Amino acid sequence: ALKAQIDAFSTANAEEMDSLISAATVKDEEIASLKAQLDASSNTNAEEMTSLKSAATEKDKEITALKAQIDAFSTANAEEMDSLISAATVKDEEIASLKAQLDASSNTNAEEMTSLKSAATEKDKEITALKAQID
Repeated sequence: ALKAQIDAFSTANAEEMDSLISAATVKDEEIASLKAQLDASSNTNAEEMTSLKSAATEKDKEITALKAQIDAFSTANAEEMDSLISAATVKDEEIASLKAQLDASSNTNAEEMTSLKSAATEKDKEITALKAQID
């Protein structure tokens, strides 16, 4: 009877061991599959990271080029502004010179007008005196 019990336990243990080994084999296969998926995912991620780093480098180059263009435009604008300011200064000086000439001319004209009016008054007096002598 004990031998029969031992045989029954042995058979049950053997079946349970077979079942556990089978379950372990299934788990080993699942682990291998998950490791393969992880490796594939890691490779994909590494490739994507490389691609993203490359794109970021290209964007950095584009940003650098655009900043250089902005600096060039700023420099050109500053030079053009300096040139315009200089031209405006020259024009201001020319305007001041022309105003001075105009003022001098106006003064000369005013003096000449006064002189001509005075001469006309003198001629009017002379005409009046000559008319008086005729009468």
